[in-house]
Amino acid sequence: MKTAAVIGYGRFGRLWAEILSSQFTVKIHDTHFSSPSVKHLQFTTLENALKSELVFLCIPISSIGPFLEENSRSFQPDSIVFDTASVKIQPLKWLDEYLPQVPHAGLHPLFGPDSYKPGSSHRVIVCASDQYPELGQETLLLLEKLGLEALQLSAEEHDENISASQGMTHLVGNILMELGVESRHTPTLGFTLLKNVEQFCRNDTGQLFRDMLAYNPYTRDLVKRFSASFQAVLKEIEKNALRDSAGLEIGIMGVEGSFSHEASERWLAVKGITDYRIQFLVTAENVLSALDTGQIRLGFLALQNAAGGVVLETIEGLSRHSRINIQEYYPFEVLQCLLKRKDCEASVPVSIHSHPQALKQCRKYTQTFYRDVPTVEEEDTALSARKLSLGELPGDAWVIAPEHCAGLYGLELVKKGIQDLDYNPTDFIVIGKV
Repeated sequence: MKTAAVIGYGRFGRLWAEILSSQFTVKIHDTHFSSPSVKHLQFTTLENALKSELVFLCIPISSIGPFLEENSRSFQPDSIVFDTASVKIQPLKWLDEYLPQVPHAGLHPLFGPDSYKPGSSHRVIVCASDQYPELGQETLLLLEKLGLEALQLSAEEHDENISASQGMTHLVGNILMELGVESRHTPTLGFTLLKNVEQFCRNDTGQLFRDMLAYNPYTRDLVKRFSASFQAVLKEIEKNALRDSAGLEIGIMGVEGSFSHEASERWLAVKGITDYRIQFLVTAENVLSALDTGQIRLGFLALQNAAGGVVLETIEGLSRHSRINIQEYYPFEVLQCLLKRKDCEASVPVSIHSHPQALKQCRKYTQTFYRDVPTVEEEDTALSARKLSLGELPGDAWVIAPEHCAGLYGLELVKKGIQDLDYNPTDFIVIGKV
């Protein structure tokens, strides 16, 4: 074989053309280079380039499929076509689809312009197509003649392995670029290594990173696992920070005995926080205002319920307080109960009182059994129970509240679990100040 074509004269295409020139007459085609001054390389038309014995596609991953589809009839049946992309499953599928009559295989040189050194050992991964399995061994011999170390893998093995190396490197590098962190006076070794990763990724195009995410299923899975691991580490940091801060002040919606009270105490237990004080601030606006003014360090608010939908006072409050951020979500199962005074002998209440969310969650129940009884909105479920016990509501009114409010406020349980959904979760949020 005497001629080899390089399609795409970007940073890697230039390097690959130089490597090939030691054994082949190299033809170059790139739409962005019409008259370059590289004497030992032949810049030519696409039609002429595709007549070469070997054709190497050094173009972006996302361009391979459209390029092959558009030019499939211009390839010669006695040529051998290679893609050089950093993913292999998808490019080989494209080659199989658009060039079934032209021998083809996949290559991935594990080096680039920033890491290649003449005379050093450099590895290239070879992935044979199912249509032309015999090309695997032939390609290994070809690469050895070029002074390169060759290893044959399946496309699946390649993509899984590369996601853990190149995929992780570019993921971290792109995150560092987004952060833009500098350290002029304390350049530790670890920080210097990270900046080297960042610079390495800056030398590649953003298109490469996007294509690796789009066309390597293992890299997409890696990103998901990376995100989950990041959240786990972040939670551990927050957990330890909260545990180490004495006397945590946390404000909640509702009063003692409310669902917010019960949910917040369970959340604190999960976090291992034992030194805290809960401020019962009744409304979302009170919690947000206390956070704004520094009276509390954290807030705990109900955000939405499976049956009742979003908690409007929380959503509206968050929209008015721009320097508040959501630090964590905490789902909590809510069990609504119907309570009355112990001295109430009426079999039907004169009215039913509770927070608007609780009334929504029990709408089917109240319409079925107490259709003619008016429902009255209150600021909080537990506050309704307390007001009933203190005589601030009619004595023959009933309330919807948590079960333990019966014991807490000396009321009688009429019916347990009256919510419309058997599983009735409410999403709470932990909020802090930016």
